[in-house]
Amino acid sequence: MALEEETVKVVKSGDAGKAGYGGARNVSLTRKGGKADAEIKARVKEEFAEREKETKEEIARLRQEKATTPILRHTAIEQKLRRLEKDLKDLPNERDAEIQRQLKANSPAAKPTAVHKPKAEFPAVQFPTTDFRTKQSPEVGARTPKFKTVESRTPKFSTVEAPTPKSLEEEKPKPEEVVDEVKPEESKEPAEPEESISEEAVVEIPPVLPPSIGEKGSVIIRAEEEMDFEWSGLVRHVKRCRDKGFPHAKKIVTDMRKKLASGQSLELLFDEHRKTESDAVIKVPQSFLQETNRDLWFLGDIHGDYLGMHAAIAYAKAQSESEERKPAFMYLGDLFDRGPHGELVMLEFFRQVLDEKLPVGMVLGNHDEGLVVAEDGRLQGMVDPAEFIDWLNEPANKKWHDLGMVCVEFFKRVPRAVFLPDGLMITHGGVPHEDCQEGGLDWEQLNTDPNCLQDFTWARMHETKKLSFPNRSSKGHQVGREAFYAFCREAAKILGQPVERLLRGHDHFINGHRWYESYEDKAVLTLNTRCYHPDLRQSSSERLALARWVEGRLPEVHLIEVPRESIEEVYPADE
Repeated sequence: MALEEETVKVVKSGDAGKAGYGGARNVSLTRKGGKADAEIKARVKEEFAEREKETKEEIARLRQEKATTPILRHTAIEQKLRRLEKDLKDLPNERDAEIQRQLKANSPAAKPTAVHKPKAEFPAVQFPTTDFRTKQSPEVGARTPKFKTVESRTPKFSTVEAPTPKSLEEEKPKPEEVVDEVKPEESKEPAEPEESISEEAVVEIPPVLPPSIGEKGSVIIRAEEEMDFEWSGLVRHVKRCRDKGFPHAKKIVTDMRKKLASGQSLELLFDEHRKTESDAVIKVPQSFLQETNRDLWFLGDIHGDYLGMHAAIAYAKAQSESEERKPAFMYLGDLFDRGPHGELVMLEFFRQVLDEKLPVGMVLGNHDEGLVVAEDGRLQGMVDPAEFIDWLNEPANKKWHDLGMVCVEFFKRVPRAVFLPDGLMITHGGVPHEDCQEGGLDWEQLNTDPNCLQDFTWARMHETKKLSFPNRSSKGHQVGREAFYAFCREAAKILGQPVERLLRGHDHFINGHRWYESYEDKAVLTLNTRCYHPDLRQSSSERLALARWVEGRLPEVHLIEVPRESIEEVYPADE
């Protein structure tokens, strides 16, 4: 008992290295209940109290916004209010469940009773700066010659590899460690852990950046140095297109209409692997892995942010060209609405589709599918908000009606899911829920079953829930971990190749990306590619996210630093 008390005392003092593999949350106590349980309860209650406060503040803000906005926008605000009020109502149950989960994880019955040596010291993790495509470890900045390096300070371009379970057993990161800019320390030989300490004896490991996502891991690259093109040039282009019109807009719409009317393939990325033109699901064969010169980039939800789209494309092209590779682009859907430049984004996207030298693909988003033609011939939005459709229907924008009609016909031929041979699946929303999997799945069901198709585009992946139940009264119902794992197993049987990781859009985060840590060896990454977020509390972000395919892993997430003045010049605060 004396040793246990000493261990608790070490944790209180904040000396994480003396307390075991990374601090207070990793210490295994030998007694049941007591002060440790009280601390868990207090910590969880404090976290949920903060969530409750933030939710109430957001509800008050939305109610005030509703009172001062036109009635046409009330539906969207009311939807957000209903969602927040439901979240507020569910908070007590979630809090109690989280307390029970952590207490169970910390109880002697849930793990072996093992005591860490109080004076054992473990070094901080030394993250490698490694190019996982070439398996080389160049100097920082060596693989991006088009970025300037400031020699008077630590270079901001760094590669951080998420630790795998094996590496976590050998080297545990300290929870207080900041890895925004990784500065490798001198490595030390870690002390050998006690043989009696199993992996179950360690309480949940605190997340680091990027978070641990299981055996496949993931990589994040922070590209913060000045890019080789001037932001002022990007801004001028966007403003010129906004104020004077997109170059050759009429020809782009006409050529796209002719391509659709021809009945021939749209020649989107991976279309050659479709068994039939109507297939909603594409299985990409093993031959894709031999295309070493192709550099596949992913752009998440753009939502009418033409500045973000334009910058992401320019950045990806510069990166690929610096390595003498050919870029290809895969969009995760939701190209318009929310942001003000939906027509510019669509014209740029169609320009890329018509460019035979630039491989471009897409999976269907819910806002894309929600654009339909009403019985009276007007364009109609089946989602809310639908600013792009409202804009198209304004009398002053009658000339853009053809653009809207081309969008409707184009989206009818866009796939909903793409499965790469290394185990990565790409959708906008999620995966088919449990009710679709009852009795087993087959290829025809994946491509034709309305619920399967709906879930690929509309379902949301829950970040933490293990179990979830289908709710067909809502297209955007949530899929939990168990349903995700089950679908991966079924899909792997159907396709004859691994299905292990999911790249998606749909949900929005101010930093542009989110890893879902609770998904163990199966990983989920959500991606948005926009620096303007009028639908979020913070309307703009100085980081723009896009991702790059890496075989056998979740894609790399590249974060581009966006000058604040560039955002404000394109998107004035009074708009």
